[in-house]
Amino acid sequence: MHVPQQKVEKLSKSTPKLFALKLFELVFSREEAKMGSVEGKANKLCKLDPNRLAAVKEHTERMFSADDNSVTGDQV
Repeated sequence: MHVPQQKVEKLSKSTPKLFALKLFELVFSREEAKMGSVEGKANKLCKLDPNRLAAVKEHTERMFSADDNSVTGDQV
């Protein structure tokens, strides 16, 4: 899935967590988010696309590493 650069540039860079959440909302539809989970283990939930999840994480890390070398909440 391609997300237009214009939409990504409009996202607030207040915190890595908020940025990642807003980016997630651009990458996954509401229906996908509602019917899926990261691991897909819960009842009736599908596993979300790991490539798109990785893209959200990588882009968030890239955006904030230039600012203060922080990551999205996990230490890598």
